[in-house]
Amino acid sequence: MSNSSNSNLLQQLENYKKNYYSENSKNIFLKKKQKIECAQVVSSQFNIEELISKTVYLIKDTNKVYIDYPIFKMYAHPSIYQKIIEHTQNILDECIHKYDYFEVHVNLKSFTISAAERYRQIIQDFYDAALSKNTVYYVKLYKIYVYYTPSAIGDIAKLLLQPEILPKVNTYSKDISDSKIRDLFHIPEEKISV
Repeated sequence: MSNSSNSNLLQQLENYKKNYYSENSKNIFLKKKQKIECAQVVSSQFNIEELISKTVYLIKDTNKVYIDYPIFKMYAHPSIYQKIIEHTQNILDECIHKYDYFEVHVNLKSFTISAAERYRQIIQDFYDAALSKNTVYYVKLYKIYVYYTPSAIGDIAKLLLQPEILPKVNTYSKDISDSKIRDLFHIPEEKISV
């Protein structure tokens, strides 16, 4: 899996999204419902398992699990949340089996407060399944790295995460996220497109 192949997928997803909105004018009052409907339409054009595998994956030969929100937001909707969570748990299990612990790297580029509300259910379900205090994942989590960190993420994290996990969270501002992601994937500067 490479970050550049995800850029190609992201472009394809963007094209389907643009097509959806050219056929359905943007709804000002029912935005959340329409965004979910758009995600359902977009996801119907792709193999769901492939989309999920390009959203949450283990960076080759590492204990680093990468979560790509820009891809996630294009197709994720409530009827597939459980599949996404199960896939993520399988990746974490694989990582724990190979390395005994794991890191999570989350690209939150373009994540907003309205997105936090729209995806509140999957965030809570994932937290309950993977980060609550009585899970193996909680014990085996080494660090969480958050790229393109929204300014309100600190307040959100304090509400969602156990106090013992907060010191494991490293955040990167928009200004340095590109550089940090390039380093993570060992990509020369001119080749990245996130």
